[in-house]
Amino acid sequence: MEKGAPDGSTPTFTATVRWDYTVVPEHQTRRFACVSDRQEYRELAQDPAATSAWYMRPKAGIDAGSREAFELVHFSVDGDSRPIRRAVRKDGQLYTVNLGEEAVRAAKPVSVSYTYRTLASRHGHLLHVDVEQPTRGFSVELDYSDTDISYINLLDFIASSKSTRVSQTPTSVPGKSVGVAFDGWLMPRSGVAFVWVLEGELPMRDTGLNRVARLQQCLSVRSTGAVSARRVTAGLVSFLGLH
Repeated sequence: MEKGAPDGSTPTFTATVRWDYTVVPEHQTRRFACVSDRQEYRELAQDPAATSAWYMRPKAGIDAGSREAFELVHFSVDGDSRPIRRAVRKDGQLYTVNLGEEAVRAAKPVSVSYTYRTLASRHGHLLHVDVEQPTRGFSVELDYSDTDISYINLLDFIASSKSTRVSQTPTSVPGKSVGVAFDGWLMPRSGVAFVWVLEGELPMRDTGLNRVARLQQCLSVRSTGAVSARRVTAGLVSFLGLH
């Protein structure tokens, strides 16, 4: 186990997120920003094709400019790792990656993969994964084996006549994960939400009515983070329990 917020005041999970997708790049530079200024976050979120932005509330006790709050740990194009530049300032941090002039000039699909770590409030009970660009094909899996999460309900926000495919690790095997896949087109702001219940929140006798009541409470929490993707995408999210 590791610490969550630097002062330990905000119980959190560390979410390690990997995105893999194919895209015809329009921008040579890809940016990842984590800020504590809401207006700046809104401005950065206006161009999701070039910039992915995260907002950290100042009152949450988490410094948006710290690696604990957000860290881009890997970025590659067609399997080749790209250098990552990091700039830190008072209200946040910015990671910049150069995809290469050749990739943009060729106007052909490339395979992009990147991994980052960020924090999620344990008592927020919600992790939301958004699609910011028109996307064909989508799959995401959440591994929560190393946590005290008892179970997770998955909600999809995908407007389509096609059905999503939901998978879950059987209780008879080690590890805990849940995932969803969709083969059609997704429009911006589509996505999925993972809503969890902690083991300590379970009563001695857990009834179906209790689960519904807790799920309704969880859904009252709004998510402030967003993950952007484009064209064919796949994501893997893993949780590490923190105190």
